[in-house]
Amino acid sequence: MFTLTQLTGFVAVAEELHFTRAAARLKMTQPPLSRQIQLLENELRVQLLDRTNRSVRLTPAGRAFLTEARRILRQSEDAALAVRQVSVGEAGTIAIGFTAASAHSMLGALLEATREAVPRAEIVLREMVTRDQLEALTEHRLDLGLGRPSVAGPDLTSRPAGREGLLAALPLGHALAERAGPLSVADFDAALRRHRLQAGGAADARTRGTQPVLAEEQRQPGAGHTAGAPEPDAGRILTGSVG
Repeated sequence: MFTLTQLTGFVAVAEELHFTRAAARLKMTQPPLSRQIQLLENELRVQLLDRTNRSVRLTPAGRAFLTEARRILRQSEDAALAVRQVSVGEAGTIAIGFTAASAHSMLGALLEATREAVPRAEIVLREMVTRDQLEALTEHRLDLGLGRPSVAGPDLTSRPAGREGLLAALPLGHALAERAGPLSVADFDAALRRHRLQAGGAADARTRGTQPVLAEEQRQPGAGHTAGAPEPDAGRILTGSVG
């Protein structure tokens, strides 16, 4: 099979139509260049150049092959550049996970920042719940994740990505719905304790299936009492370990 060096020599001779000038352009002597052309013609089993003591001309096969030789050399240069860019973090593929909620409020800003930092990178988006994102990060199927709540561990790090206000949806007549001002988790804890006492104790409440569960991920925006509620983390950028 022919080599890139042979293609480079052929293109130089084809463009200069003069072996001496082509050799000077390639910073080499004429005999090795002539030998490269001969080896290339032997490999292709066609004559690419008509040579005389006074001139060099392309054959019909040589004119056709010149286009292909230039294309191959250009692709090899592009491939080398792409590899170098990936090795220094300027290109490649970045897989980003996100939750449905984060897509509305924060995904756009994250994409804009990513494109600004690595404009040549291809960005792949994958909608996942936070739990699945954590698994994908540890298995190196994701590079970044946008979810909640905060995460800590030997293979993962997280940082706040933004904040947003949340609403508490309460039935009409509920004691907390009558209050003015923001509500806190402590308010819900106190209401839960009162509910258990009114239901006949904590054990009886559990038996009747009236034990609500409060968790960070269960607080979702909705219609209800707000009055300037505190702003918990709306989401966090999650990253996996490098290597």
